[in-house]
Amino acid sequence: MSDLDRTVSHFEPPNAQAESQYLQVTVLCHPDLRRVGESTSVRYKAGRTLKLSRTTPEFSNSEGTSGGILAERRISRTPLTLLIEEDGALAINVPATGTRVLIDRKRSSGLMTIEPDRLERGVVIELGGATALLIFRRGERPKSASAETWGLLGQSPEIVRIRKEIARVGEVDVPVLLRGETGTGKELVARALHAASRRRDRPFVAVNMAAIAKDLVSAELFGATAGAYSGAAKTRRGYFHEAAGGTLFLDEIGDVQGEVQTALLRAIETGEVQAVGASRPEKIDVRIVAATDSNLETAIQRGNFRAPLLHRLAGYEMVLPSLADRPEDIAILFFSFLREELAPLGASSLLSSSREQPFTPASVIAELVAYSWPGNVRQLRNLARQLAISCQDRPHLELSAQVRHAMRRAMQASGPTQRDFETASDKGPPLREPKVGRRYRDPNSVPDDEILAALRQHQFRIKPTAADLNIARSSLHDRIDRMPGVRRASTLERKEIMKLLAEHGTEVPELAAVLEVSPEALKRRMRDLGLL
Repeated sequence: MSDLDRTVSHFEPPNAQAESQYLQVTVLCHPDLRRVGESTSVRYKAGRTLKLSRTTPEFSNSEGTSGGILAERRISRTPLTLLIEEDGALAINVPATGTRVLIDRKRSSGLMTIEPDRLERGVVIELGGATALLIFRRGERPKSASAETWGLLGQSPEIVRIRKEIARVGEVDVPVLLRGETGTGKELVARALHAASRRRDRPFVAVNMAAIAKDLVSAELFGATAGAYSGAAKTRRGYFHEAAGGTLFLDEIGDVQGEVQTALLRAIETGEVQAVGASRPEKIDVRIVAATDSNLETAIQRGNFRAPLLHRLAGYEMVLPSLADRPEDIAILFFSFLREELAPLGASSLLSSSREQPFTPASVIAELVAYSWPGNVRQLRNLARQLAISCQDRPHLELSAQVRHAMRRAMQASGPTQRDFETASDKGPPLREPKVGRRYRDPNSVPDDEILAALRQHQFRIKPTAADLNIARSSLHDRIDRMPGVRRASTLERKEIMKLLAEHGTEVPELAAVLEVSPEALKRRMRDLGLL
């Protein structure tokens, strides 16, 4: 009896928390995009198994309704078997079939083990080039919940929590402080709070405090009388007046100056604001929702922010999750944004499930899920817009070298704590952790001709070339992107490959030598284009 056939009955989890954990499988990519976001799960207990194939298991959508089996012809009926082992690791057995299987973007076969900590982030399995699944461990069974409320897409526990908090605090007329990284959707949550409140039929006014000139902040917020300052030719209404009876959203609240902090504190405590140049304050009924990506406690210690104002703003505090903490939502968000961006271009049909070859390959979604998204949901939306515009006239969507380079730049700007963005060929052997402590050459000191010679020697394979040159693989990719005349297989067009096939035959190594690209990368590209 093999390890994957055994049943472990004596194992008991060490605590109640482990007992309540689940192994979840979520659809990230499927030719029928209505299936994206569907999931299935089993209790995370030693001996439990889950089989993945064309005909098993059945998935459910966010409302708890059965979505059925994957039913994708490119996936074999012979299943992959997932087994939860005694030590909490997950064993995956990939059978020898005609289905191309990639695990975390690496071609995989046979038996392999995934350690428990890797399942916290999630592991992506690509099946047949058109379907991708996210396998991860969760502390609770997925609950039925609407996939979209107040425009907040997703069904991860993190975004479900945010929607529940909005429903709870929306009707409670207290100030709310939203904290979270840039691009996490703080204004969207503020609008949701307004929509969930009794003020929903009154104005919602959003103000970016960082965008107001310092000497005009008071006048912009509280208004000003004619002649109150140079250039004030007439009385002006402030944002508090415009939001009367409704909600005033103050974004980047950490940038507010000291004297304005005092006036804001008074406005929240008493409901009174005093226009610049006015002789007395006036009552204005406004609910304040403030937001920041700054550490206000540190600002208080440095004397840049008033503690009483923080305490008043945080009548209720919500912490928004980063996109990296919501991997199962990335595909849902991306396809929603892509659909929105393709519609005005008249290219909505590209996402039709009736296409022979899906517009979005599973490999693209796998790369997006592996990326850490320092710009969060805003960055993902911007990427969807760029891809919609650049790929609308192509047979399928692809991440160009320019797009990947921009993503690397965003990672570098975000600091060293973020995960590196790598393309598929950056990766080492399956499921092997990178070595640490190695001293590489300065990649900018290596001449282009030396890099090109090493690439040709190793048939344009990234890993052996980087090892030969003693530079990091990510650095080699960056240099290749900047080298004239060096191409990537992922950028090759179908027409060019077809022409060369007619001239040189169907042998991939020979064709790769002519094109000066990696044979493995060329084979992947030809499969994606339906040429293999």
